[in-house]
Amino acid sequence: MIATIQAIRHKILGYKRPNSVAAEKLLYILDSQGVDVSEALDLISDYQSIERSDYDDAEDYAEERESAWDEVLDAIEEMA
Repeated sequence: MIATIQAIRHKILGYKRPNSVAAEKLLYILDSQGVDVSEALDLISDYQSIERSDYDDAEDYAEERESAWDEVLDAIEEMA
């Protein structure tokens, strides 16, 4: 079965909470079909590398993760 960009985009954008592992798996499906997903995958890697110990308080950490996830979603929305 060939997954369409629109179907995968719709699925990821529909997540109620960030799910970087599931999003990454879906993007690799598109990657295997020749779709350039490198920007979104790089942003997911950035999102996953955010560590709580790097922030003074939980609020700053949460804000950084939210901002990073928004960047992931923006990259996915821009995929043709």
